[in-house]
Amino acid sequence: MLLADEGNSQTQICRALSCSPLTARHWILMAKSGQAHNWQAQPIGRPKTVTSV
Repeated sequence: MLLADEGNSQTQICRALSCSPLTARHWILMAKSGQAHNWQAQPIGRPKTVTSV
């Protein structure tokens, strides 16, 4: 998000961070829509803790 704020293109961001264009696009859109503060609202991947059912 900081790189996008500095005026870097999506391609430049992907090269600098070694990330996919989809990831860069997602976070650029999150920042532009004002939702960057909700970055942990929908965690991706499996839970960090396991609970018994």
